[in-house]
Amino acid sequence: MQKTLIAAALAAAFAFPAAAAVTTVEFTPSEGEKQTWKFNDQTGKATGPTGKEYDYTFDEEARKLCATLDEGELCATFTGEEQEAAVGATAEYTASNGATGSATILAIEE
Repeated sequence: MQKTLIAAALAAAFAFPAAAAVTTVEFTPSEGEKQTWKFNDQTGKATGPTGKEYDYTFDEEARKLCATLDEGELCATFTGEEQEAAVGATAEYTASNGATGSATILAIEE
């Protein structure tokens, strides 16, 4: 279950534009299946592939996103060069449970 929920923490790799209301991100873990999540930067909620919502926060300086999941807090730290949020942008991450992978922005909606 945690591998599935790691995706909630991945969007933090990108500096979401202030005007964006919802950013759709595809997560490709090193192990496991791809997942698509939607992040609403105005409400602080992430919607997973099952439709369930989770609260999330992002520490821009640390490039660390933390989500409050059913099992507790799970965080992801992004590596590589920070980039502006744009469709097609990709970033690598390491989660607090040791999982790794990449996240790619599929859509940005205002």
